[in-house]
Amino acid sequence: MARTGLFNIARPLALVAALSSGPMTAVADEADAVRDRERQDYAVSCQSVKFMPEAIWTGDVNKDGLTDAVVKSSAIACDNSIGVECNTLGCPIRIYVQTDDGRMAYIGQVRGFGYEVSYRYGIRILEFRIAGNRCQKVNAAKCLMVARIDGRKLVTLSTE
Repeated sequence: MARTGLFNIARPLALVAALSSGPMTAVADEADAVRDRERQDYAVSCQSVKFMPEAIWTGDVNKDGLTDAVVKSSAIACDNSIGVECNTLGCPIRIYVQTDDGRMAYIGQVRGFGYEVSYRYGIRILEFRIAGNRCQKVNAAKCLMVARIDGRKLVTLSTE
């Protein structure tokens, strides 16, 4: 009787573990694909490339049900130097979207000082902190560029 009770408890737990591991593996696969692509790009000028934990954000940016990725180059080390692509206008923030066949397609980049992924009026948006002169703001050191992903295009909604 004890064996049957234990089996009845273990079977649902195994099912929960199997169901919960599927999506986690898929997200890890997309992050790995983006990491590999970025590593290849850096390999041209770097012997070693290291990614900080915050270097790659994954989630559904364009609300198509597929995992997309945003890469913060300021969190990538090239030969132990972090942020080698950064300058006074900020660091490249690269955006990848997943295609129907599972590949990660690079759609563009924004040079800025950081970003946030959030919702506005039910739309998933990206808020980039960019140099003020990129927004035509007089005497502003920084401003906010609000964008969204439409299919495979980065669309600027506003600069504030």
